[in-house]
Amino acid sequence: MLRENYILFKAVLDGKNRNYIKDLGFFAPIGRVETDGGRVLAYLSFDGTNYTEAKGGGETARYIKLTLLEGETALVTVRVGSGYIAERASGWTDAFKRYEGWAGADGIFCFNLTDGFDSMGNAAGKRTLFYFSDTLVSKVNPETLERIEPVYMPNNTYAILDGADPQKPGAIKFYVDYGADGKPRASLEPAEHCYDFAGQGEDYGKAYFWLQDGVVIGDKLYYFPIIVTDYPEGPEGFGFRCLGACIGEAGINGGMPDFKNAKQYAAGLSVDHKGKNIFYGAAVMPYTPEAGYPNGDGYIYIYGGINDKTRGRGLCVARVEPGEITDFGKWMFWDGQTYQPDINESAPLLYPVSCEMSVTPIEYGKNKGKFIAVFQYFTKSQYTAYAIGESPHGPFTEARIVFESDEDKQYQFGYMYNAKAHPHISGPDGLLVSYNVNTTSLAEHNQNGHIYRPRFLLLRDTGA
Repeated sequence: MLRENYILFKAVLDGKNRNYIKDLGFFAPIGRVETDGGRVLAYLSFDGTNYTEAKGGGETARYIKLTLLEGETALVTVRVGSGYIAERASGWTDAFKRYEGWAGADGIFCFNLTDGFDSMGNAAGKRTLFYFSDTLVSKVNPETLERIEPVYMPNNTYAILDGADPQKPGAIKFYVDYGADGKPRASLEPAEHCYDFAGQGEDYGKAYFWLQDGVVIGDKLYYFPIIVTDYPEGPEGFGFRCLGACIGEAGINGGMPDFKNAKQYAAGLSVDHKGKNIFYGAAVMPYTPEAGYPNGDGYIYIYGGINDKTRGRGLCVARVEPGEITDFGKWMFWDGQTYQPDINESAPLLYPVSCEMSVTPIEYGKNKGKFIAVFQYFTKSQYTAYAIGESPHGPFTEARIVFESDEDKQYQFGYMYNAKAHPHISGPDGLLVSYNVNTTSLAEHNQNGHIYRPRFLLLRDTGA
């Protein structure tokens, strides 16, 4: 494990070699660049093509370019800076490789059903709910990884983990609901009264839910599902259209979510304003003593996105007191200066984030008391990134890439998206992060039953 101020590498520059490029092979926060001899400038890059001058503020990089500007020779030492380094958490990834029934899904969020504690390291002896959106239900040949017909895709499913070890036999169980026809169906479906699109000619009977983030408050789970309908004109893999979102409420009975009797509340979580779409529910941060944060301010923070055609998706935030979470009229939105009641005045905090992401209080290390946003760099990319915020609404540092995945190279039509942290199932060794892998090709889905699974990483603090 690399620590802050450890030596990343050394290099000698001279009159014959005034430029030096180092590929670390991974991403690291860059700290001090020490020079013995002439004057040297350091430049950082995430792709080996585009470089910017190092500022010494904890920026991350995979490639470092050193240039000798003055003098005949210089010995340069580059050290690890303050920030995070990522590594794969293969045990968690392997726990979601299944070969019958639930066999891969889109989206993944998790919740502490036992006591609602969201702070780090609260899974031992507790029950955790995972829920997913579009799910593939089938058998998968464990040797060839081919899917075996029939293959079904209900729009959401869930799993239950008992304890902190997903690889313990029987610890994690996956649940798929079935309709009267014996075929898999969604565990959560829209109720007609939650729509606020009257007069737009939508066929509500064809709508379905994709699940966003949520929060456990007392003995209830609150969540913010997207209402989706099919859009056949879209390209393969993207034949859908989002209509809006609502607020859901499910009781927790006997340690299980009661999805069958869940309530739904209409809410204007999605608006179009001045050519931009504002959409809430991508991430939820309960910053309350009841969620395991004794110094929390007592609010539930709900994060969303502001879509900007030139800059990508910007992060925005609202907050509400726990007892008023289903009353959308009580939500207050950060406008760049204060929290106020008009969603249209939501201000961007950070660019460019993904459709699903997370914001988490930092409980340990040099940044204790601050907040870490984890997200996919842009909506879809091979890069997982983070930013450090001074408060739940920032200001945040610039996005810092921490990991480059390779599934886009493994699969012909593969792509990665929706990185986020899962604090309560994280352990003392780091912050557990997932990202999703998908393919736009149905044929490729059927050829490889391992594509459509979450992958997990550990983010380790170099200063901890």
